[in-house]
Amino acid sequence: MGCDGAFWLYDENDDEWKFHLVTPLIESMGSREIYLQLDKALARILSEPEFDDVAIYIVSPPDPLITSLRKKIRTLRSATVPQFVSVDLDGTPTDAVVYRLADIGATYDPSKNEQLFRKLSDEVAAA
Repeated sequence: MGCDGAFWLYDENDDEWKFHLVTPLIESMGSREIYLQLDKALARILSEPEFDDVAIYIVSPPDPLITSLRKKIRTLRSATVPQFVSVDLDGTPTDAVVYRLADIGATYDPSKNEQLFRKLSDEVAAA
C-alpha cells in the first residue's frame, strides 16, 4: 500500500503502544475500505490469536499528529530502520518509534497505488 509513514506511538491513557500507518490512500479509498482490505489480508497470514491482537491505526498525511511528528523527524520513503523520538500527543509528551515518515506524497500516484494495494491485498487473502 502507498505508505508515507509507519510508526509505533505510546498512548499513556491506554498504557499501550499503537501501530500507525500513514497513507494518502485514505483520501481516495476511505478508511473503512482500507481496514476491510487489511483485515482480509491479515486474516490469511496471521493465526487467530495474532489477528485478535493486531490493531493498526490508519492516518492521513495531513493529520495534526503527523504534522507534529514531521516537525521532529523525517525519513526517506524507503526507510525501515527505527528511530526514537518524543512527540506531543494531546498536550502530553510521549514516545514514538518511527520506521518511516516521508514528505507528503512526493512521487505518489493515488490511482496506481490504490489499484496495487487492492490487487496485492486480494492476492494475500486468496493465498
